[in-house]
Amino acid sequence: MKRARPRDAAWIGSKNCFKRFKPKTLFSQCLGLKTMYVGCSCLVCSKRKYPTLREALRKIKELGFGAFDLDAFEGWQRINPSELPSVSEAWVRRFVEEVQSSGLKASSFNCSPSKELTDPDDGAFERYKAEFLALLELAEKVGCPNITLQPGAFAEGSRPEEILETLSARLLELCELKEGYSASVSLEGHANTAIENPKLALDLVSGLWPLVGFTYDPSHFVMKSIALPETEKLLDYTLHVHVRNASFGKMQDEVARGEVDFKWLVKALRSRGYGGALAIEYFDDFDSDFSNVLELRELLVKLGASALPPRIGLA
Repeated sequence: MKRARPRDAAWIGSKNCFKRFKPKTLFSQCLGLKTMYVGCSCLVCSKRKYPTLREALRKIKELGFGAFDLDAFEGWQRINPSELPSVSEAWVRRFVEEVQSSGLKASSFNCSPSKELTDPDDGAFERYKAEFLALLELAEKVGCPNITLQPGAFAEGSRPEEILETLSARLLELCELKEGYSASVSLEGHANTAIENPKLALDLVSGLWPLVGFTYDPSHFVMKSIALPETEKLLDYTLHVHVRNASFGKMQDEVARGEVDFKWLVKALRSRGYGGALAIEYFDDFDSDFSNVLELRELLVKLGASALPPRIGLA
């Protein structure tokens, strides 16, 4: 796969927005964000305790955050992507009202449609595209600047090269659907998926840049005992960041016990001019009293991130 040079012209947002940006200034210059800030994923609010989106957003606001990541995972959280292509206009109006009335800015939609991106069935991908388009439309309505997609698992018997080729071709096709919409698209480097290896992730994303970026989550590397400096080149293509502490074999761990080097992360992002969210993302009631969420926010702010997003009318 041919790798795009990091200083090539970067494609940003809508179809008429081609400009020359270095990757390290892409997000901040495109969106007007000059401050790296701390946000909060709706995943920190378990569906069991906070069954509706309105309740989750209210809690995130009560915790003192100014921005949120929406979770749209099929069969897991509050938004099922499979339902979105057929929702009513009344449902869409209610969704937009819930976001706008929350007083929070949408920093990203973290999405896992009902079919995996690596599913070899063409019919499955047609369904994926319909759900992706519906997510794009929702993101546009609430001013969400990013859609994060999951890369999908290795299909049994497939070679890594085949998976990367499938991912590349399908992501390019999704980018054609994205024409005219504002949100960027990025692929998360997730453990136990086709791009859990940072070298494979870099080969894929650098080859798709600037059409597709990367969502960086250090926990997925730390749990696989991959040193974060080995992943640093991925930050050149990073459009969004998820954060929580983790340790070897554990995707999430307490802030005081985990092994993620947040000082290294904030410094490496700052050196690239990253001006987006650091979205705290504990899940499945791991942090039911939100003590780790608040402790991690305090740490990130001490390291130089802003506690709140800049007010630029994203939502």
